[in-house]
Parts: sequence; C-alpha cells; structure tokens
Amino acid sequence: LKGLEVDLASTEKFIKDFIQLDKFDLILFEYLQSYETVAFLKNILNCWKKSINSFPILGLAHFDPSFFTYGNLDPLMNFLKEYNIYFEFNSNYPSFYSRKYELFFGKLKEYQIPVAIGCDSHRISNLIDIEEPFEMIKYYNLEKNFLPTLSAKY
Repeated sequence: LKGLEVDLASTEKFIKDFIQLDKFDLILFEYLQSYETVAFLKNILNCWKKSINSFPILGLAHFDPSFFTYGNLDPLMNFLKEYNIYFEFNSNYPSFYSRKYELFFGKLKEYQIPVAIGCDSHRISNLIDIEEPFEMIKYYNLEKNFLPTLSAKY
C-alpha cells in the first residue's frame, strides 16, 4: 500500500492543491484535536468526494482521545462512521489507548468504528511491535472492529 500522513495543521489550500488521492491507497490524518478540526477535515473530504469516485482507506494517525473525552463524543463518532475513518492503535503512543479512555473506546465499539494497528516506525525492526496494541483491542472488545486489511470504498 502507498500511504500518506496529512498534518491537519496544514492549510486547506495546501491539502487540496497538493494531495492527489488517486496516488494513494491509505491516507492518515494527524492532529485531529477539536470539533473545529473535524469541520475542517469534513470540508476537505466533501471537496475530494466531488472529484473522485473511490476514496483511499482513511484513518486517524496517533489520535489522542484526551482532546474529546470531556465532551459529547457522538458528533465525533458520527463523523468517523460517515467517512469510514478508522482509529489507529499506534504502538509508539500507548498512552492514547490507556484505560482512562474506556468511554471513548466503548463509543468506538458502539458505533462500529474500524480500528487498526500502526507504528510510527523509522526502522523495519519496529514493525513487529503489535502485541500491546492488539492486547488493548481485545481488552476493549474491539476484535469485530479490527480490520487487518481494510477495504477502501467510501
């Protein structure tokens, strides 16, 4: 798979002008940290939707639930479900799937949001660091949400 990680702190113009969806199988979004950023991303996705028939696989890169845990999670879950965006259990960020976010992971299960395992690896040897993320997927009873091979149809 060819993938790209998009920094949501980039400008909308930069993202729309320079990311060619048809060149990628997987796009991960990082720094989704507020409902304002959700609206920003939704606008970009809707723009892309007009120009392409089939989306690549979409995911959240090393997403930090703490930005959303003290408010209503339903708008976030509805957004993730509507655009088929998965949550990444990233082995380099275990604090992002700690037990203090059980409510968040319960919502992922309730809304049937896909989950996957990732690692911000810069060395091939780190690609096997999946045991802890997979154990947490089992802990949160998200095995049915776990998609080791995601299909990219939007």
